[in-house]
Amino acid sequence: WLRGRKVALLAHPASVDAAGVHASVRLHAALGKRLVALFGPEHGFHGRGGAGEHIRDERHPAWGIPIHSLYGAQRRPSTAMLDGLDVLIFDLQDLAVRCYTFVTTLRYVLEAAAETGVSVIVCDRPVPLPGTVDGPMLDPAFTSFVAGVPAPLVYGLTPGEAARWLVAKLKLDVDLQVASLR
Repeated sequence: WLRGRKVALLAHPASVDAAGVHASVRLHAALGKRLVALFGPEHGFHGRGGAGEHIRDERHPAWGIPIHSLYGAQRRPSTAMLDGLDVLIFDLQDLAVRCYTFVTTLRYVLEAAAETGVSVIVCDRPVPLPGTVDGPMLDPAFTSFVAGVPAPLVYGLTPGEAARWLVAKLKLDVDLQVASLR
């Protein structure tokens, strides 16, 4: 999925492997200069922002690549942010609860990728209550960043399942791959 491609990673501090190594470190070691950008969600790539605190764009201090904030001046990846990318890897641990902003960020990434032709790889991660569905459906009148997907409050899907569901539900034409849990 990555061979010969320019790659970006959307991650946060919990984006680690079983050995505790961050996904960005693994990707940088494997791809070198083909890892061309990083993205951070609410709380930021480094996880230093408080709830609701806007995070500014920055550059990685060692690698010199941009770290685009998706919780600052804008919450959707812009065409300029995606320019020159072949694939964006989405690797966020989530709770599968609609009011947590990571699922809305996933939606925005999938929509932007569909508009620009960038491929998306979602790293599937376990959720605390898999398959649990509870609470009211989103009233479309109240759609917002903390209510950005047409789902019950607790939707019980892993990030990979949520990505596949969003692509189908929103009829997005996007090249989506899911790195399975298994």
